[in-house]
Amino acid sequence: MSENSIFKNGVRIIRSTLKLTGDVKMDDREIRLENIKRRRNERKIKRRKAFLKKLCVFFMLAAVVTMVVLSLTVFFPINNIVVRNPEPYEPSELVQKSGIKMGQNLWLAGGQAEKNITKALPYISELKISRKLPGTIIITAEKAIAKYCFETTDGLYLCDLENKLLEKATSIPKGVIFIKGCTIKKTAPGNNVIIEDEQNQKLVEELLGALNQKNIVPDEIDVKDSVAISFKIDGRFTVNLGSSAYLEGKLAHLKSMLEKIEDNRFGVINLSYWTPENLQGIFTQTGVE
Repeated sequence: MSENSIFKNGVRIIRSTLKLTGDVKMDDREIRLENIKRRRNERKIKRRKAFLKKLCVFFMLAAVVTMVVLSLTVFFPINNIVVRNPEPYEPSELVQKSGIKMGQNLWLAGGQAEKNITKALPYISELKISRKLPGTIIITAEKAIAKYCFETTDGLYLCDLENKLLEKATSIPKGVIFIKGCTIKKTAPGNNVIIEDEQNQKLVEELLGALNQKNIVPDEIDVKDSVAISFKIDGRFTVNLGSSAYLEGKLAHLKSMLEKIEDNRFGVINLSYWTPENLQGIFTQTGVE
C-alpha cells in the first residue's frame, strides 16, 4: 500500500511536474512573442526616426539650395561700381572693358574682368575685384610701368617688367632701358614681347637677368651683334662685353671697376677679352666732368 501510495504519489508528482513544466513552456513562448513584438516595434520606431531624419536633411538641403539660387539670381543686384587707380584711363573705360553691368548679381559678375581689362588696356598690370554688401563692386587697378623700350624697324615700343607691350612711342621716357638690335614679332599693345630671332631673344633675357642680379641698371643695350654686345651706364660709361661668354664674371669685374673710377670721369670700359684666366678690364677715359 505504501508502494502504491508512493507510486501514486510519484505519479502525482510527475504529473504535477509535467504540468509545471508545461506552464513554464507556455511562459517562454509568451516571452518570445513579446520579444518579437518589442523588436518589431523597435525596428518600426528606428525606421520612422531614420525617415524623419532624412526628411529633415532633405528639407534643410532644399532650403539651402533655394537660398543659394536666390542669392545668385534675385538677391544682391549690383547698384554701385567703384573704380580705384584707373590711371591713365578713365574709370568708365575700365567698367566697360570689365563687362560688369548694373543689376547683375554681385557674386556672379566680374569673373573675366581681370583678363578682359589687362588685355584691352595694356597700362593696367594687375586688377582686383572685391565686393561689398549689399550691392557694391570695387575694381582696383595697378598701373603698369614702362621698363624697356625696343627699337625695331617699325619704330619704338615700350614694354613693362613682365614683357607686355604697352604702346608705340615717339621717344624714350626717362628711366626706361633702351634695347637696340631686336625685331619683335607682334607689335599690338597687350601682347608679350617676342623677338623674331630665338637666339637674340635668349641673349636679351640672359643679359637683362644678369644685369638685374648684379644691380646694374643700364641706360641702353645694343645686341645687334652677339659677339660685340655693349651697353651704357649712367650716361658716363660705354661697356663693351664682347660675347655673352663668362657673363657673370665680366659683370662682377665691371662692378669692382666702377667702384674705383672717380665720379667725375667717363669713358669706355672694355671687357671683351675677359676670361677666368685673363682678368682684364680696360678703362679708357674720354672726358672729365
